[in-house]
Amino acid sequence: PILYFGSINDINETRPNTLQISRQPQQPQLQQPQKPLPQPLPQLQPQPQLSCRNKTKVRFTIHNVNFVTGGPEALIQMTLAFKESASKMPFASMTSSMIPLQHIPQVYRDNYQLQQDTFPSCDMNCLGRDPDIFEVIIVPEIMSCYAFQNVQVNPSNSIVYVWILGAGAHVNEKCHFISHVYMFLGEWGGLHLPDWAIIQPYITPFYITEVLNGILTPTGEVTDEALKSKQDLIIIDNDTPGQIVDLLKTNFGTDHVTVVNGFDRNGLIGLFRKAKVVVDWCVIGAERMPLEASLFGAVMVTSQCREISKDFPIPNRYFVKNEEGLVVAVKEILANYTSIVPEMINVRKKLLAGKQRMYDDVITWVNHSLCDICKVGC
Repeated sequence: PILYFGSINDINETRPNTLQISRQPQQPQLQQPQKPLPQPLPQLQPQPQLSCRNKTKVRFTIHNVNFVTGGPEALIQMTLAFKESASKMPFASMTSSMIPLQHIPQVYRDNYQLQQDTFPSCDMNCLGRDPDIFEVIIVPEIMSCYAFQNVQVNPSNSIVYVWILGAGAHVNEKCHFISHVYMFLGEWGGLHLPDWAIIQPYITPFYITEVLNGILTPTGEVTDEALKSKQDLIIIDNDTPGQIVDLLKTNFGTDHVTVVNGFDRNGLIGLFRKAKVVVDWCVIGAERMPLEASLFGAVMVTSQCREISKDFPIPNRYFVKNEEGLVVAVKEILANYTSIVPEMINVRKKLLAGKQRMYDDVITWVNHSLCDICKVGC
């Protein structure tokens, strides 16, 4: 729509004084300067949108599958990020889920307030049927980019991207890839992805609300009240090797070490509130549990199996080289927790800003992918 800022009819004009006839000798009157008539402001023209392969609209369809791990939640976040970023796209766009809302678990529907009218779906019977729509299909790494090639959906009206949410991606040079962490960029897996080929998911909004209710300040500092709740508790991600778990139990006592497995949300929050240390040996990707624990004020320790400081901006000394270094690091944290926890501020700031970062990632990725998607700017 064209917007108008006011109207000339809304402005009262000042008319010049009328000359008065008098019997006295007429005195010369000074010419009153007339105010120029106000001109309407230029009309705002809508920004021209890019034509994408001679289609009037681009549809982003995300395949929300595998409702077992943290991946499905990230796919829902991506669906919402593309949908809510439509006004910033260089072309007219729409977004849909390949899985209808009724098949998405209730916990996700509640966490993200998903409604039928705001979470549309488009399955394989829908994709590729509209000649005016170019299809951009995004699937997780457990699927191949070739799974959607048929008579309706083909290279002339679609492109498929594989979002790498885990280390088990089916690497194929003919596929297009997006990473969810910096770890999978560059040389990883032979993909040679550029820095902009990343869309990072964020922490479940429930946990953000929880920590801002007395645990963290809005700028990420741990409150004094939260510090008082901390105990000499070490929590460990459930994919950590058994010898690492045994090592920690031997050095710090079974009562002070908990492997996080099988806890419900309330149980997790109870652990996160008490834990001073969270350990995840050789982190691959954005592991949810250590991130959530870090948000509640735990200090993270992991191994140097890969360089992931951009994903986890923790002090370098907590990327330990070996088991001995792990024991030394944990002892240091337990003995000096209140002075060390401020060093984790960058992790907490990154997590608090996660949703906005993901939305920024979406627009950055789209703008850099115009050659592949729309065949422009190549």
